[in-house]
Amino acid sequence: MTMALVGLLVLFALVPSGFSLSCIKCIHSSSTICTGSSETCQSGYSCATTLFVTTPSSGSATSTLTRGCSPNNQCNITGSLTFTGGRVAISTACCNTDNCASAIPSVPTVNSTLNNLRCFTCASSDNCSSSNTLQCTGLETQCGRLSTSTTGSVTSASTIRGCATPSVCNYLGNWNMTFVDYNISAAVTTYCSNGFSLLCNKCINFSGANCTGSLETCQSGYSCATSISVTTPSSGSPTSTLTRGCVPNNQCNITGSLTFTGGRVAIATACCDTDNCASAIPSVPAVNSTSNSLICSTCASSNYCSSSNTLQCSGLETQCGVMSTSLTGSSTSTIRGCATPSVCNYLGNQNVTYGDQNINAVVTTYCSNGGFNLQSSFYLPAFLAFFLFKFLF
Repeated sequence: MTMALVGLLVLFALVPSGFSLSCIKCIHSSSTICTGSSETCQSGYSCATTLFVTTPSSGSATSTLTRGCSPNNQCNITGSLTFTGGRVAISTACCNTDNCASAIPSVPTVNSTLNNLRCFTCASSDNCSSSNTLQCTGLETQCGRLSTSTTGSVTSASTIRGCATPSVCNYLGNWNMTFVDYNISAAVTTYCSNGFSLLCNKCINFSGANCTGSLETCQSGYSCATSISVTTPSSGSPTSTLTRGCVPNNQCNITGSLTFTGGRVAIATACCDTDNCASAIPSVPAVNSTSNSLICSTCASSNYCSSSNTLQCSGLETQCGVMSTSLTGSSTSTIRGCATPSVCNYLGNQNVTYGDQNINAVVTTYCSNGGFNLQSSFYLPAFLAFFLFKFLF
């Protein structure tokens, strides 16, 4: 089944039968011509002109035009669905006199601004099951699956999955329709959701470059992250801790550091988007010794960590941070010092259990711009490695 025919079938949803207004009912593989017999609409319907433009990833765009009765609330609709292999875009316009023909509307242009949604994507003649994913953009904020089948002069079946605008999800539905003039019967099934759930390996390793554990199911809009933290004490050798698990998409590819009396911790994350994937271990940022204008209180202890000692901040560490952590079987530890904004945004108040390793961690994080009316930042479990400063105690 061609991509043009997929577009053609989607538009059949706009032509239910009924009474009151009379409208021309037709479909044509052209953006300018469409003629056919007249149908009588239900009350509350208008005569709609709908343009459907299918643009393959390689090749020329094709257009399909339909006219027919449409519910008033489906007039003046624009939307799109992007999938592996191309994009379909739609637009409708309506008029309200017998057998009228609205001006042909323009379809929305491509919006390449990334949003936070990823969707499974495929195009096939079967169930279209795939582990391939697509980063959604613009107003395509839902994941859509569209299955079509035809009998008569055209016999075929097709399913596409990808990123869709809510207008497309609301515009389609489950229906059967026959175009007598064209000897075509069509059936369409549409399903939309707010995203999909990945399965990610959840683990923590206090030494070495490998990390394995049980699988966890992520929330929609999350990816599988690999997080590395490198702790460098004032005297002694650096130690590394590796974690893997689910993280929000907007917290991928983070680097940052926190410097305090006694040492420095540097972190980095990398993400992937297939079930149980493992990203390459990222590199942490190097030390930047250029002083900035910020001075923070600094300490490291097993209690509140109140201190009159201060630390001249440097580089991108432009906020003051304090973190309190407790691990299963050990006491609470608190550190205070200079932090990058990425670290402040990356941490948060959390309670995470690594069941395979019988480890439970509770973390509370606050940051400020230099004063001590500190404000909470937000959650990311994969960053537990940052808190495990074994050399402190």
